[in-house]
Amino acid sequence: MPKSDGHACWTEDEIAMFEARYPIGSKPRLALALGLYTAQRRGDAVRIGRQHIRDGVLTVRQQKTGVTLATPVHPDLAAIITATSVGHLTLLRQELRQRRLHRPVPVMVRCRRIAEAL
Repeated sequence: MPKSDGHACWTEDEIAMFEARYPIGSKPRLALALGLYTAQRRGDAVRIGRQHIRDGVLTVRQQKTGVTLATPVHPDLAAIITATSVGHLTLLRQELRQRRLHRPVPVMVRCRRIAEAL
C-alpha cells in the first residue's frame, strides 16, 4: 500500500497565479515550464541544458531507465528558455552558495510551495 496519495496536480488557476508572479526570464518560471512542457522526472529536468536542444527537438537520456527520448520543444518553452539567462551547461543551475544535492526538491513541489505562499 502506498504511503501517500502522491503529489497533487496544479489547477489551471494555480499555474496562472504562479506565472503572474514569476515573469518569463525568471528561474522559477523556467523551472515550471520545464516541468509542464517536458514531463521529465526531477532528476532529468535539472540536467537539461541548451546542448540537449537541436533543431527544435529536446533529446535527453533518462537517468532512471537509460531510454533516450526525443521530444519537440513547445514554442512557449523555447521562448522561456531564450529569455532566461543561463550561461551554464544546465538550465536550472543552482547558485554557487547553495549545496548541490543529488536529489533536489521536485520542481513542481517547490513551485507549489511558492504558489501557496502568495
